[in-house]
Amino acid sequence: MLRRHLLLCLPVLLAPSRSSFAATFKGQRLGLAIQSYAHRWKGNHSSIQFPAFRDVLDVMDHGREIGVGSLQIGVADWDRDLAQQVRASSESYDMKVEGSLRLPQAVGDVDRFTRELRIGKEAGITIFHTVLGPRRYEAFSKLSDFEQWKGTVRRTLEWAETVARKVGVKIAIENHQDFQVAEWLELMKAISSSQVGICLNTSSSLGLLELPLETVRQLAPYTFSVHLSDLAVHQVEDGFEMAAAPLGQGILNLPEMLSILRSEAPRVEYHLKMPTIDAQHIPCLRDSYWDTMPNKSGVDLARTVALVQKCGLTKLPQISSISEQGKLVLEEKNILDSFHHAAKSLGFYQIQIMKAQAEDH
Repeated sequence: MLRRHLLLCLPVLLAPSRSSFAATFKGQRLGLAIQSYAHRWKGNHSSIQFPAFRDVLDVMDHGREIGVGSLQIGVADWDRDLAQQVRASSESYDMKVEGSLRLPQAVGDVDRFTRELRIGKEAGITIFHTVLGPRRYEAFSKLSDFEQWKGTVRRTLEWAETVARKVGVKIAIENHQDFQVAEWLELMKAISSSQVGICLNTSSSLGLLELPLETVRQLAPYTFSVHLSDLAVHQVEDGFEMAAAPLGQGILNLPEMLSILRSEAPRVEYHLKMPTIDAQHIPCLRDSYWDTMPNKSGVDLARTVALVQKCGLTKLPQISSISEQGKLVLEEKNILDSFHHAAKSLGFYQIQIMKAQAEDH
């Protein structure tokens, strides 16, 4: 995104950044969510320059080379031997690890959930990322269906909370365009547990017509972990498209978000979430989009449309049309660009990149 375009958008995105925020991140390295390697993680395509990551140890080795401070990655297929290797690598590389797993889907699934938490804890993991369900406007066509699903969520979280408390770990649930902010606040207060909080995605709430900065402001007190993302948007006939952008190249006021989070959740890890994939379609001008949100204010729609009109690009990259090798090259570039911006402009620790990679970049 052109600098001039970004500056024009800042008034729409609300408050200016606090001048002292950068110093508060001194010494903290930016982490990485495995979704940022959508192509290289267990990918079928491989090259000498970008070999596929076959397991968590491959990712940790590469993460060490580019300065990753914390890795968030799935634990579903781990055994005790792998967990011990992860722990040893974590300590040797001074790299924290957060797990990612699926919540128990039924009583009979609690054993699987318990086993994965325990294996993760053996690896030194104390926080586990998860999601509740799909995007509401894609998965549900009736409000009654959504409300029925919402009722099962409470029971699922009660099972998860009980197990997490026994094992001695925490569950961080990502805001994944399933619940609106008010619903998240209601859920957190209902669960009311030190074991259950939020993995705060800094960009996804726009898909529910909620401005990301305000979402961060309201959910920060309940945040256990962060998916740090920037965002690019593009207006289409029935709504808009949005896609992850390298940090600093999108429309979000990341400095102000970080100031809020640093104040409200000072000990969380920040994981870059920069999936190099096609844009997500938000059909907010279709009647069907509103089926599960009949009471949502038209003000939310108006200000989102205004934001997209003011800050939207003429087009977003079509990643699916790029060659497999091209995807790998772009994926790595987007990640390294984000890490550089985090160090240069957001106050994170300056990473040290291997000479060969730095020359390629």
